[in-house]
Amino acid sequence: MARDQVNALSIQQLPRIRDCLLFAARDQDRMQCRLYAWLVQNRLTILLLRALGNKIIQMKILLIIIGSVAVVLAILGIFLPLLPTTPFLLLASACYLRGSKRMHRRLLNNRVFGEYLRNFEAGRGIPLKAKITALILMWASLSFSIYKVQIAPLQFMLAMIGIGVTIFLLKMKTLDMESADTRHS
Repeated sequence: MARDQVNALSIQQLPRIRDCLLFAARDQDRMQCRLYAWLVQNRLTILLLRALGNKIIQMKILLIIIGSVAVVLAILGIFLPLLPTTPFLLLASACYLRGSKRMHRRLLNNRVFGEYLRNFEAGRGIPLKAKITALILMWASLSFSIYKVQIAPLQFMLAMIGIGVTIFLLKMKTLDMESADTRHS
């Protein structure tokens, strides 16, 4: 009953609904007025829910796309020294967490990235070996880039990015591999 009647509401009925709501004078019209009031209220609720539903779906699709692009960039970052892997993985994990539980679960169960992400999300940190490797590779590629660029503002910018990432990595909690091994056993 409700869905067909809600969809049947039209602009032509609005004056009748208004009069009904304002001047429900006769007893026999009161039931019809209540029905109209219920239909108007539910029509607005349905329209609101549809609008919110569309926004939520659009946001989830956007988050899945951003997460997927971040995963691709993270994979490229494994092979390209100037492209950082960890920030893109963290971005992908955050996007998938809000956009798709299934994609987030797949990322956490990935045999290459999964352990690092699970440790990071659990607040255990990253292994010391990963920190050292990341810093050595980052500074090697940044040093080469700074040497090749020859433009002082760009050199300064590259150095500042390197310093910022170094500070971020050093402030991150270091995962104690011995305690991590005992947790998995």
